[in-house]
Amino acid sequence: MPNSESEEIETIVQQLSDGSPATFQARYAKCEAMIARHFKDGSKFLFALIKAAVEADVQQSNLIDDAVSFLDDADLARLAFFLQGEAKRGTDVE
Repeated sequence: MPNSESEEIETIVQQLSDGSPATFQARYAKCEAMIARHFKDGSKFLFALIKAAVEADVQQSNLIDDAVSFLDDADLARLAFFLQGEAKRGTDVE
């Protein structure tokens, strides 16, 4: 994955981690724009984003739900396997 994509994932996860209600709409819009750029590119970026969100415990977001809906069948299977492993380790993967 190109460095710029990794940086975008890191930025999105940081934005989702910030619990400040005062800046929620602006942060959400920024994340939404970054994610939307990758919907047409296939699901490699989206899978990496979802995985990073779960690892940072910020997966309970509509943005992440939307990203899941754009995964292809192969990455959906990979995601299911990853989430099973995380659930076994005690992570809340809902």
